Amino acid sequence: MSPVKWRHIIPESRHSSGTLHSPQGHLRKDYKQQESIPETSTTVASISSITSRLLSLVAEVSSIDREPREPTLDGDWLPLQDDDPQHQVGDYAGTLVDELSVALANSGWKPDPGAAPIPLEETFSLGSIVHRAPVRIIARGFMEPVRRTPLVMRLPDQVVLYLIGIPGGRDFLEREQHGFGWHYHYLDARHRRSDIILCWDTRWKPPADPYNVLDQDRIRPLFRETHAEGSRDFPARPELWRDPKKESMYEACQPDLKRHISEFKCAADKAGIIWPPGKSLTPRSAVPMTASASLQRPRNKRR
Repeated sequence: MSPVKWRHIIPESRHSSGTLHSPQGHLRKDYKQQESIPETSTTVASISSITSRLLSLVAEVSSIDREPREPTLDGDWLPLQDDDPQHQVGDYAGTLVDELSVALANSGWKPDPGAAPIPLEETFSLGSIVHRAPVRIIARGFMEPVRRTPLVMRLPDQVVLYLIGIPGGRDFLEREQHGFGWHYHYLDARHRRSDIILCWDTRWKPPADPYNVLDQDRIRPLFRETHAEGSRDFPARPELWRDPKKESMYEACQPDLKRHISEFKCAADKAGIIWPPGKSLTPRSAVPMTASASLQRPRNKRR
């Protein structure tokens, strides 16, 4: 993949410089770090100019399709990374959103009187960035941890209404947040990407008395669903997977549960169970679980 430059989007600063790397290492983008972003007079700034820069940035970041990283063939298991090597891009996008919000307010812009108001309980994000971690070896294949995060987490209502009303502005708005967070892409033994991802049941809660239930009732279930993220090389056949393969998938992903469950994407309502067998997805009406030490592996070995 050829290098892509950020310089035409992120303004340069005289303070310091550096290089932005993707998690894979082969996607490289030069940038100039900004200790402070020069203030722009909103009386001079053009709303259309700010909007053009913002949507160009969002389109470029969201269109990047990173290839899976080569597997760790020696069997080493690597944890999910904590840092975000592309936070500068998100920071700059947030700054553009702030500038746009101020410019709209100072210009006296008002939404179309016929536009539907935004319900109080709804929030909108803008764009997304995909992060990939090193793949893990499973029985006859690999699991690739993937995290999808918003470029701008929450937009002001005025900015949402403005973007909805302009060409291309609606394309990168997302109303719901359930599609974000860590999940796992299934790759076959030839490193081909499938159309299947694995997700945890993030609404699951541990039993009140974990020592008076079966082992399989004391672990957080892992589910699989069909996805439409980026390209795929082949359609998987999960109905043909046997228990040893499914359990190896669970074993490859389970150590990540040391992290807070809010960092993970929840399985979709129609997702199928991977492990343990026979479990059902916790319904949406259930109260979400808080951080708990019960996310660790059960004491008795499951067999």
